[in-house]
Amino acid sequence: MEYSVGEVIYLLLNRDKKVIPVRVVEQIVRKTIDGEDTSYVVELPNEDKRRVSLEKIDGTTYRTPVEVRDIMISNATTVIDQIILNATKVSKDVFGEVVEHNEYSSVDDMLSDSDKPEDEGSLVIDLGNGLKGRIDSSEIQ
Repeated sequence: MEYSVGEVIYLLLNRDKKVIPVRVVEQIVRKTIDGEDTSYVVELPNEDKRRVSLEKIDGTTYRTPVEVRDIMISNATTVIDQIILNATKVSKDVFGEVVEHNEYSSVDDMLSDSDKPEDEGSLVIDLGNGLKGRIDSSEIQ
């Protein structure tokens, strides 16, 4: 991925599962007989604003906080789904066929009155953190 000098990017650290912003302060282009190689030096957000080679940091880079959030939610959902799948398998193995109980009988039951759509063609869903999303209910199967 290419970055511009001065650009702030976000690192999702592999070991700590922490997100840190870094600023690209240097772009190094090496031209050899075998081709070009580009590397970057970034400034860390600590007191001394230490500079390190981006490739030495054990993490994945993202351009925006939204990209980081999306991948973190996707990763968390995958882990949660796997945990629930494992629990369901154990339940079936130990207790036999288990009837699933749904707290809500429909999507409408999950929505509070203030979340109900004004027009019948869409739904408003609380995404948490004060965010709400509107989806077209005709596309829900």
